[in-house]
Amino acid sequence: MKAIVLGASHGGIEAVGALRLMCPKVNVQLYDKGDFFSSSAKDLESIQQQGVTIFGNTEITKVEPGKHQVEIFNHETGERRKEGYDKIILSPGAKPFILPVPGYHLKNIGTMSSRQDLFNMRKHAIDPDIKNVVIVGAGYIGTGAASLFAESGKKVTLMDINNRPLSSYLDKELTDVLEKEMKDRDVELALGNSITEFVGDENDRVIEVVTPKGTYSADLVILSSGNRPNTEWLRGAVKLLPDGRIKTDEYMRTSDPDIFAIGDATTVWYNPGKMRMNVSLGTNARRKHIMQ
Repeated sequence: MKAIVLGASHGGIEAVGALRLMCPKVNVQLYDKGDFFSSSAKDLESIQQQGVTIFGNTEITKVEPGKHQVEIFNHETGERRKEGYDKIILSPGAKPFILPVPGYHLKNIGTMSSRQDLFNMRKHAIDPDIKNVVIVGAGYIGTGAASLFAESGKKVTLMDINNRPLSSYLDKELTDVLEKEMKDRDVELALGNSITEFVGDENDRVIEVVTPKGTYSADLVILSSGNRPNTEWLRGAVKLLPDGRIKTDEYMRTSDPDIFAIGDATTVWYNPGKMRMNVSLGTNARRKHIMQ
């Protein structure tokens, strides 16, 4: 049996490891349109030692369930080809939402939605030239980023259009405790706020974030105000939810029983709410599911 895994971020890497562990005789191919730069050498070496064939800078552009095949484009050579599969695991991820306000293009405005982003953020956390960090979006990603940079000695401002951090996930009783903890760690909370402009210097590097409630100094801005699933190209191949995410069952199977989906492009079971919802965290993307 041949299994194709699309995407080498958190979910894809974990899926490959699970496949080799549970189905050691399966022919596994891993495709990513990036160059695997953000993947650790240890991860790549381990994957290759397990007999997995890795294709970097290679994008799967179309899935054809009826033919059990995919269309592939090699960004380095320009070659296009087709490859058959028995099972395929989709981990196409999501695109971070970029606020459409003046200055959004400035340098040192980034996101935390991929392994490469996390790699970059760790470098920024130890950069002595970055003193003021503004984080836009107080969900799981934003509050995690605030903790990272506060512990690194940065002056952190956490902004959100809502009046509470993690307001989509936690009741006020818990977010009150969270707010106190953040303030005790010198994180400034600018909640119930919105961005009107990013201001840059002569080198097009961000220096200020302008809001209706005030202006905040910024050597680095992290945008974590939601994302959009990278699934439009899958329309017609699998069933999509109204928000564009891939519909899956409890085994992460899509509308086609031989196609599975994981990560930010789909939903997970959220125990507190007793419902399926999108929770864009690496921990959710890495959950193992057995192919039936």
